[in-house]
Parts: sequence; C-alpha cells; structure tokens
Amino acid sequence: MKFKKLTALSFACLAGIATGCGRQATPPERPLSDASASSAEKQSSAVKPRPEDDPVQSVAAAYESRRDRLRSTTFGMTAEDYLAGRQPDAPDGSYNVFGSYASTALRLGLQPEAANRTLREICASLGEPRSRNKTVVDDSGFTMMELVRVYNALNGSPLLEPATREAIVDALCRFDFSPKHGSENHLLVFWTARYLIAQHMPDVVFSAYKGKTGAELAREDGERLKRFIRYRARQGWGEFDSGGYMFLSFNAILSLYDFSQDEELKTLAGMMANVMLADMAVDTVFGVYGGARGRVKGQVLDQGRDGERGSPPMYTVNELQYLYFGLVDPEPESGQERLLSFTPMNYWQRSNESLFSSFRPLDIVVRIALDRPEPYVNKERKHLHNMADVVPLQPLEGSIRKYTWYTPQYIMGSLQWQDPYPADLKAGVYAKHQQHDGGLSIPHGTSTHIFVHHPGNGDIHTYWEGDFGCLCRDSFQHKAAQLSLFEIPDREPYQLVHAYFPRENFDEVTEKDGWIFARCGDVYAALYLTDGYTWTTSGKWAGRELTSAGSRKGAVLEAGSRREHGSFEAFCQEVLGNEVIFDPETMSLSYDSASAGLIELHRNGARTVDGQPVDLDYPTYDCPYLQSRWDSGVIDFIHGDRRVRMDFNKAEIITEPAEVAVLPRHEK
Repeated sequence: MKFKKLTALSFACLAGIATGCGRQATPPERPLSDASASSAEKQSSAVKPRPEDDPVQSVAAAYESRRDRLRSTTFGMTAEDYLAGRQPDAPDGSYNVFGSYASTALRLGLQPEAANRTLREICASLGEPRSRNKTVVDDSGFTMMELVRVYNALNGSPLLEPATREAIVDALCRFDFSPKHGSENHLLVFWTARYLIAQHMPDVVFSAYKGKTGAELAREDGERLKRFIRYRARQGWGEFDSGGYMFLSFNAILSLYDFSQDEELKTLAGMMANVMLADMAVDTVFGVYGGARGRVKGQVLDQGRDGERGSPPMYTVNELQYLYFGLVDPEPESGQERLLSFTPMNYWQRSNESLFSSFRPLDIVVRIALDRPEPYVNKERKHLHNMADVVPLQPLEGSIRKYTWYTPQYIMGSLQWQDPYPADLKAGVYAKHQQHDGGLSIPHGTSTHIFVHHPGNGDIHTYWEGDFGCLCRDSFQHKAAQLSLFEIPDREPYQLVHAYFPRENFDEVTEKDGWIFARCGDVYAALYLTDGYTWTTSGKWAGRELTSAGSRKGAVLEAGSRREHGSFEAFCQEVLGNEVIFDPETMSLSYDSASAGLIELHRNGARTVDGQPVDLDYPTYDCPYLQSRWDSGVIDFIHGDRRVRMDFNKAEIITEPAEVAVLPRHEK
C-alpha cells in the first residue's frame, strides 16, 4: 500500500489544528446572538442530506446548525430563542458543579456579570470541605480544567473581567488540584489543565507543586502527555469505550488540540481525537454503543445512552455523535430529537470543549461512522489499567481482548479474555471495575439491551454493572452467539445470576424449552439460562429482569434478523434445534449453533469454535475500517479505496490516495 506523507502543517489543514490554511483566525467564541447571521439563515443550514449527496459533505454543511442547537440545549432553551439572543438563567452555586455552567455561558458571552461572579466564588471556595454540592477535594481537577479553559480562551477578552482573571491565576498557582482518584480520566484532565496554564507562566512559582516554575511544569507535563497519548495509540484506553469517561478524556484531548503551544503535542492530540471517534464509531450502530466496555456507570440499561429509564443522561457521548456525524437520537413516541429537549444538560455535558473547538474529524472518520453496510467482526485489545502508574512508565504485562459482531440492524459483543493482574500489585483491585462484559444492543427507540450479569451491592460492582471483587465470569463469542460462565464465590451476597431483558421494549416475546425469544422489529434474540429462570414481577425491575439461582451457571445469548434468518418463527425453530451442554463440575459450556458453529467455553481456559482453539492474540484494532498491530502505535483508517495512516511514534499522518476528500474548515 502506498501512502502520501503529510506534514504537520498539512494535517493542521486537514483536521483544523491551527489557524491559517486558507482561513483567517477568528475570536475563540462568538455569542450565538451575534447579528451577523439571522435565525432563519442559521436554521436554513440544517439541510437534510439528499441520497445523491456525499454524506460527508452534507454532514459538514450542517455542522454549525448542530453545534448551535447543542449550545442552546446546554441552557435548556430552544435553538430559536437562543439564536434570537435570549439570555439563559444566570449561573449560581446550586446549578454550577465544577463551574461548567458559568464557564460555558461566559465563553458564549451570555450572562457575563453573573458568570464572572460565580467563577470568582468558585476560586474563593477551593479547599472547603464541600462546595457546589460536590466534594471538590475529590474532583478538583474538573474545576481546574474549567478555569484553565476560560483563561486560555478569554485571556485578553473584555468578557473575562480583570478581577476574575486574577482570581483564576491565584487559585491555579496556590491550590493543589492533584486528583484523589488514580483513574485515567482524572489524571489526564489534571495533567492537561496544569500544562495549559503553566505554559503561559514560565517564570511563576507554583507553590502547590513543590515550588516548581511554570516552565518546569509545562516541560514535565508536556512530555508526560505525549507519552500518555502515544501509549494509548499503541495499547488502547483503560476506560475503553466508556460512554461517560471517554467524554471527559475527549474534552481534555480537545483542550490540548485547541490551546497547546507545543506543535507536536497539538498534532498528537488531533490524531488521538480522530482515533477516539473512529474507535467509538466501529462499535456503534445508529449511535448505540454495543458490546464490552470499560467503566459504564449507568449506561447499560434499556435507555443505555441516557442512564436509567426516565432519568437525564449522566454520562454520554451522544452529543459527540450528533455534532460530528449528524446522528440523531429520536424520542420513541414523538420522533423528536431527544438531544434537543429543553431540559438543561448536566454538568458533564456542559463541560464540552467540542462546543467551541476548531477540531473537525477527518472525512474518512465520518465515512466510517455513517457507511458500514455489511456485517463484520471487530477485534480489539486494551492494556491493563494500573491506577498506580497511569501514564504508564512501567506497563503491566497482559491485556484485555474484546470481540464485537456488527450488523446494520444490531450490535453484539463480548469480553473474550482478560489477563490477571500481578498478585502483588495493589492497583490490581481495578480489575473489572465498573466493567460491562458484553451483550446485545438494538437501536430501537432509545436503544434496547439484553445482557447477563452477576449482581453486586457496591459502588463499583453494582446491581447491574461490573464484576469488581468477584471476578466470577468468563465469556466468549463467535459471530452472533455468546456464551457466559459464572462461578460465584460463597462470600458473594448474591448467589445467582440475572439477565436484563426489558420485555416491554419488544414486539414479541415467547418462551419454550427454557429459551426466551424476542423480536424487536426485524431483529431477533434468544436467551438461555441453565437450570431455568424466573421473571421479576414486582419492584423496580418488574418485567425487565430474569433471575436464575445458583453459584455455578451458564448462559447462551444468540441474535439474528430477518436479513439473516427470514421469519422470527424460523429463527426460533433454528435455535430450538441447537444443543446446549453445561457441566457445572468442570465449568464448561458448549453450544452447537446452526449459524455460528460449535462454540465451547471453559472457565479460565479454552475457547474453541468447531473444535479448533481460537487465537486470542488480538491486534490493537482489527476490523475492515480500523487496523493496528498490537503495541505498534501505527493506526490505519480504511473506507473503500481511501486510506489514512496515523503514526503516533513520529506524530505523522499519511494518506492514500492523494485526492482523499477533506472536510471544509469551520470557524469556532
């Protein structure tokens, strides 16, 4: 394969890393009430793509309209009122966790007096036991990031009052924002924020960080961030495919992209932003995340993109899919865009650098997100996350392997294997932390999920999430058939497994010979739990949960569709003819699927298909659209005859053929 090498400047033109490249620099933010464009003119840009249009260009053409609508939703307004210049509610302490509401309003030129006052109050309150209804000592890095982004975006602007600027600088130099939690997103946010302020103050002494100067901190954090990004290009993210925590990490990456004075770091950040979006795209169908994911926290139920039924989204990447790809999340009854409701976004969503960033994904990333017409297998491999060494400086041996079966109608995935942490490693307690080992996802309404799980009663092994402290599950999938084994220790409070199966989300549900069958439109599902099951008939999970008692359990989940099986009845008959064998003594499970083959799973052991051992030596990425050898740091994006290669070792991007289409530049 021949590639054309692009310089860093060429990549800046492709992805919008820097100003120039045929456009003039513009102010960081322009209030939406600016009279330079009327509301009608703004709305007219939301042109629905015609079939004959290039989808990438159609999505690009409507970008500003989508961004404006997201900005309006930030404050709970209609886009029309927002574009007409209506002022949102003033920021205050009751609805301003981490300062995100105030910082977003100020950057848009809205309620500037109240926003400045609130930011000064936040700076003065740092160090108090509790502030803004959140433990600032625990999560102060998120507050730091808001202050730093305001400083970088508005320093020298009349929107940022001198007193506010002084309060921000004093707080950033005086207060120690080091995170209490050693998670991937906390440390990335902290290092990014500290770097972005230190680069502006080379001679200032930061007393909170051992009296180091800004120049010293900028140099140390800059190199640390480069290593952090390069390592994740080589071995994936620890909080992999996390709908919420990816959102926080993506904000940090965009902040580096927008504000870093180090051109190499700026380029690496732009490259990684494209990888994160493509990585998300290949594991989604119509914007619905599917399969195994790290740190899900409230995203695995029937409204999986929006947390529990009826609740507002706590964490989501849905805004990113809407903004960059034009994917819309419709209300199941009204058909209106759920994203554009008049309920104000929560503090994570308001802390959204993509509302301001000059970053645009490469056109090949958008094509991958929008055009994957045929089923495929996606194999990925992720590093073992070590909270004691997050960069890491001394990477752990071992990894996580995940498998996803994508179709245009549904997506199904499994965690195929996870190497154990070293026995003497304290950070090994992270194993299975808020981790979702897989299941079936159907993009129907707000999305419908089926998965099997061992319930916990803690914060990181909850009733529906994670396997922390138990490590009692093994799973294995081939095509659309997934096997799971559970060996539950006596110490666990729940001696059972349960399945999430939201009966009311399906058009048909039938039960026969121990199988539960369901149809959702043209998508079919079949679930089998060894030793039977019981529907939950009362309480919160009535009609949405199946339980199966016992400490040694097996489960089979298979999916299909009209496209693959014809009628629902034909699917059910085929599955009923498939043999399931479970041996609780040897903890082995086999399933002879007419569609996927003879699949066998042994607890902590062999995985075979048609009698042949399966090779689990996965690359970092391996699917038709995204490929990378394990630990190489070189990632290929592929769509049709288009190829883009990102070499993180050299901070280079190369493309083939030379005439690859490029998204038009957009203003901030």
